[in-house]
Amino acid sequence: MPLPRFLVDDLARTVVPRPANELAFPSPQGAVLRNRNARSAWFDAAARAIGEPGLTPHELRHTAASLAIKAGANVKAVQRMLGHASAAMTLDRYADPFDDDLDDVADRLDTLRAASRGQVADFLRTEAPSEGSPDPPTEVNPQVKRVETRGIEPLTPALQRRCSAN
Repeated sequence: MPLPRFLVDDLARTVVPRPANELAFPSPQGAVLRNRNARSAWFDAAARAIGEPGLTPHELRHTAASLAIKAGANVKAVQRMLGHASAAMTLDRYADPFDDDLDDVADRLDTLRAASRGQVADFLRTEAPSEGSPDPPTEVNPQVKRVETRGIEPLTPALQRRCSAN
């Protein structure tokens, strides 16, 4: 199980004093901690205390998987972390799109294009470029100036003709 560095100190206080052959998080009787017992013993009260009554451990699993994918983790590694039979199952269940995913795709395409051609396509975007974005090209194709662009769809010749006719 991957352990982010920001959790190491907090977990070390609980886990390090235990003998190496003991469970890290045992039940009060020293056995394997079961979901039902943990929920009634402390999890549900902790969820209420943070203002999330009804939160379940499985929802935390979903969040961990989604955040790992969002952070750029290899999907096969997340698949292994969750014990899924296939990466497709992992992506279908846990790779919920975040609001900024499509903007991130556009930014990555801009970066790729800039690396290969030296200019970015920010002038086609519907929103103002973010702080630190390169300025749009000063010379824009005259046909593009009079065509209303929608989203980040590229202006192919057929699209230019269709938009100009409207």
